[in-house]
Amino acid sequence: MFLKKHTFKIIILGIGLLCLTSPLSSHDYWLSAENFFLSLGQPIELHLLVGDDLSVEAERPFQKDKTSSFALYTASGKKDLLQEIPDQNMPLLSNYVPDGEGLALVAMERNFSFIELPDSNFTAYLEHENLHEI
Repeated sequence: MFLKKHTFKIIILGIGLLCLTSPLSSHDYWLSAENFFLSLGQPIELHLLVGDDLSVEAERPFQKDKTSSFALYTASGKKDLLQEIPDQNMPLLSNYVPDGEGLALVAMERNFSFIELPDSNFTAYLEHENLHEI
């Protein structure tokens, strides 16, 4: 009964929270493969890209200290790439040959980045992020 009675309020609250957080969003990070269809034995080339609205601003190297998980999932199971890839590797993957054939999924979870800027640079940063009303 509680859920039925309060569902509308929960939905409105969720929409409200999304509206509040969207102006505070950070850069987009995404993984991009050179080739999505590999032949057996062909290495994966995978890039970690950063930008806004999926417009590439830069490529980032692998950063072990900022990465909490990095794995390849296949029909044969999960392969932990966090321990196999050298720190600062760029592109993210370049010579990694997956075992077997079939579909695969690469997943990465990164931690937050904290930055400090002098006052003079902070205003320019807010302008760059289109945060004019802060």
